[in-house]
Amino acid sequence: MLNDDIYVLTDWIDARECELENPIELKAATEKLTLMHEASYGYTNVPQGARIRDNVGKLMTRFEKRCNKFLLMRKMAEKRKSMFDYEYLFTYSYYHELAKEAFEKLKNSNYSSLCEEARQKRGFIHRDYSYHNILYTQDGDVYIIDFDNLTYDLRVIDITSFMQKVLKRIHWDIKTGESILNWYSNISPLSKDELELIYIILLFPYRYWKTCNRYYNGKKSWSEKVFTAKLNEVISEREFYLDFIKWLEKQI
Repeated sequence: MLNDDIYVLTDWIDARECELENPIELKAATEKLTLMHEASYGYTNVPQGARIRDNVGKLMTRFEKRCNKFLLMRKMAEKRKSMFDYEYLFTYSYYHELAKEAFEKLKNSNYSSLCEEARQKRGFIHRDYSYHNILYTQDGDVYIIDFDNLTYDLRVIDITSFMQKVLKRIHWDIKTGESILNWYSNISPLSKDELELIYIILLFPYRYWKTCNRYYNGKKSWSEKVFTAKLNEVISEREFYLDFIKWLEKQI
């Protein structure tokens, strides 16, 4: 079993969770993600009892469903009128417009061509590449653990998810975002179409959508106060987030 191998691996590695706020460790983690993607091409030897999902080509449907969810959540908010609901009703239209813009750009992008290329390369992504799944040793080596969500998909899905997790902690710092893209590209260059797709995925207000979706669909057992605080946290970073998005658009 793949998971058994991972648990054995962590038993003998003298390492700790990677500190992604540290530029040295962030660089090492980014480069390791790149090498994992490169090494995964053509991988078909799935261990017995394990499986890899295949999400290649599903981003379009995912975006469309999320755009529609904005309106469904608005209807729920109008009925309930809680503190969170009022916050959602006051802010949702702005983020809904961002979501629709991202969806339109995705439809007009070369996403289908990138999907065809991904099907030929047959590479997988991690789908949960965050500090708790990245082990850093005293010698500066990096090990990746927890492949439960292993999925055949475009590598930019991993890259954008990783960037979101890092940048949300540092006010969407442009220099850090640029460094992540450069570190990755120095090993495995990103095409113009891939950079455009990274921009489109990050343009979609996923953190806002995810927080609201969890509240309205009972995905987390947090209190309303906690949910409202998390929503306000996302809203408070809007200026930094938009500055980063505008910078990223100019790189295409």
